[in-house]
Amino acid sequence: MDLPEFDMEAFEQQWAAEQATQAETATDEEVIDQFEVVEDAEFVADEGLVGDGQDGPEEEEIVVPDVAPPINDPDVEKRNSAFAQLRRERDEAAQLASFLQKIADDNGISVEEMMKNYEESQIQEQAETQGIPVDALKRIQATERELESLKSKSFSERFNNEVTSTMEKYNASQEDVEAVFAYAAQNGLVQTIQSGAMNFETAYKLANMDTMLEKAKSDALQESLSQKKKRQQQAPLVHTSSAPPTAETHEEMAIRDAKEIMASGGF
Repeated sequence: MDLPEFDMEAFEQQWAAEQATQAETATDEEVIDQFEVVEDAEFVADEGLVGDGQDGPEEEEIVVPDVAPPINDPDVEKRNSAFAQLRRERDEAAQLASFLQKIADDNGISVEEMMKNYEESQIQEQAETQGIPVDALKRIQATERELESLKSKSFSERFNNEVTSTMEKYNASQEDVEAVFAYAAQNGLVQTIQSGAMNFETAYKLANMDTMLEKAKSDALQESLSQKKKRQQQAPLVHTSSAPPTAETHEEMAIRDAKEIMASGGF
């Protein structure tokens, strides 16, 4: 029996049509499945099964750790640097103390005794160099220390009296005094004041020169105005047609008076 001729073209068309139909069916099923999933989720939410903190499982809270921002504060950096320096110095001091203790232990004495022996040997060497007895050198050094102590005490008393009198004379506050100390340090006047070559009042004037000049100028202006007003009140009225001579302005009088006060050292 003869087999019918196979039509390849018709077969391909039929296969393509079946594939298209299956694709459409699958797409419709996926849409339906997605719609059912959405409905189920809405139903669960309506029933309070998710997210209400009661019947449904609690959602795990995600905690984000706080990350400290980098510190760029110059003051903090300075403090950290200072603390680091203190720690280094502490460690070095501890190491030195341990070393001295080891030497003292090796010699069967305490650290204090070892330091005293060292000082005695230094005095002995210095006395031999100067050609004087050790006891005489000790008395000289004790006298020098006492004089230095008295000198320091005398300076402290004198300086404190200068500060007190200056504050009273110029009605200065503690902040004003501290500003003078800062001015002296910035301008290299500390040694000059400590040596007695400059007293505190002079340093106060230098530190407040601009302010005191402005005050002297203002005071001179007020005094000039007061004197002029007094002269006008005391002078008789004179009727004359001639023009009066040009008078000195208040500003000029104030400047002149301020210069006179500065020249006399009364500011």
